[in-house]
Amino acid sequence: MDEADNSVASPIEEEVPKGNSELLIRQHVLPTTLHLVPLSDRPFFPAQSMPVFLDENTWLETVQAVGQTAGHEIGLLLLSKDAKGVPEPEDFEEIGCIVRMHDPKELDGQIRFIAEGLARFRVVEWLSRKPPYVVRVEYPQSLEPDELKVRAFANAIITTVKELLPLNPIYSSELKIFLTQFSPDNPGPFTDFVANLTSASKDELQRVLETVDLLPRMELVLKLVRKELEVARLQTEIKERVDERMSEQQRKFFLKEQLKEIQKELGIAKDDRTAEIERFKARIDKLNLPEAVAERIDEELQKLSMLESR
Repeated sequence: MDEADNSVASPIEEEVPKGNSELLIRQHVLPTTLHLVPLSDRPFFPAQSMPVFLDENTWLETVQAVGQTAGHEIGLLLLSKDAKGVPEPEDFEEIGCIVRMHDPKELDGQIRFIAEGLARFRVVEWLSRKPPYVVRVEYPQSLEPDELKVRAFANAIITTVKELLPLNPIYSSELKIFLTQFSPDNPGPFTDFVANLTSASKDELQRVLETVDLLPRMELVLKLVRKELEVARLQTEIKERVDERMSEQQRKFFLKEQLKEIQKELGIAKDDRTAEIERFKARIDKLNLPEAVAERIDEELQKLSMLESR
């Protein structure tokens, strides 16, 4: 098995909120070689912390090897297409997320660990093309953005997310977490977190992950949340129209039933079925029918009168 060489490292800067929107710039050294595992549904973002589940038979050796490294760091890389069986290097995207692995456990044929997102990485070279995968990586850095434009995009994104809150309650709890961890003063994690809030497709989210420069990434995410807002508004309008039609139909039904009961109590009208039977009898009495036919019709009308009203 190829082992990840953690003796060679690459420094990156991580922004961490501190106090009144002040930032503590923490220098962190990340490995230039990584063990790698695949994701199939959505890419993982540096702003995320959440459980990851892997098949034990295929990935136990990888997780054990990562557990013996100093930083417990592993690469999560999205599959670009559905792979049958164990994926090949050609099945993976090029840019993924390095995470710190916490509390790995074996559960019913699966391995679960908590992944703490750290940074984007780009695969430079595959050192092992079969599990346990080992790749050489680099960490792309964003160009220094215009602060005024960053602030403008951040405010636009926040405004759109706040408009989503009354339309989609699921955003409420997520936004509380978001507001305690991120702010527009920390725009990279802020933008990634909002992207992960959306129901965008895996291809759209992978495009966000691959957009390293901050301003283009914020523009992409703003489009995603505005699309989310449009969908939520449309769903709300459809629900209101359906509820309105149902309420109107229900109101008419109850009023009609109440009217029937009132008419019965006052003795001023019969229910529809009784009135209809009597109309049939009156018409039949005017006809010169054979006795057998008249008797059969009378039997059927008796049966009809005994049926329970709906």
